[in-house]
Amino acid sequence: QAVFTLVSSFHPLLELASHCSVHALVFGIVLLPIIYWVGDRGLLVVLSSCLAYLVLVVQPWGILPLRDNRLADGEESIKVLSWNVLVSNSSSETIKSLIEEVDPDVVVLIEVRPGLIEDLEFAKEAFPIVVQQPSWGGEGIAILSRVPDTRVEFVDFAFEYQPGILAKLELNNKPFNLVGLHTLSPVPLYRAAVR
Repeated sequence: QAVFTLVSSFHPLLELASHCSVHALVFGIVLLPIIYWVGDRGLLVVLSSCLAYLVLVVQPWGILPLRDNRLADGEESIKVLSWNVLVSNSSSETIKSLIEEVDPDVVVLIEVRPGLIEDLEFAKEAFPIVVQQPSWGGEGIAILSRVPDTRVEFVDFAFEYQPGILAKLELNNKPFNLVGLHTLSPVPLYRAAVR
């Protein structure tokens, strides 16, 4: 796992393999006494080094406490929901239920099929700003916002057929950008550079 992490920039499959560090750490810990018992010192050194890298470099990021983001008195916040709804999803009722449960100020939907937003009739009333670029190929994207003066544009970050959304909003009298993007998997290989 640690080796995959170190060489992940050389090939997309190596990069994909670097996403399972907890599994690799557990597997390596289980494997360590077996290799010790077999007596292969070279393999033991390599595995021990990799485990040390995982424990000391990779894993600490997963256990660090989250930064305290509590707002000062009088400051406002914006709740954002981002969801890959899957282009083949025909259950607009499920989408509606989650949006109502979370009650976000801004919703970014990925893999928006043609007609999905129209199926979400409540969205027109709940979100005065709705901008979408639907597609049957999984490239569709939409943003729904109840934040006043939200300005939205489609941006070609890397792949012209996979548009991203750049929303310009204002919070506590400070402008900020919200990016909605559906990243491509790095396979087949030509998509690795796009990702």
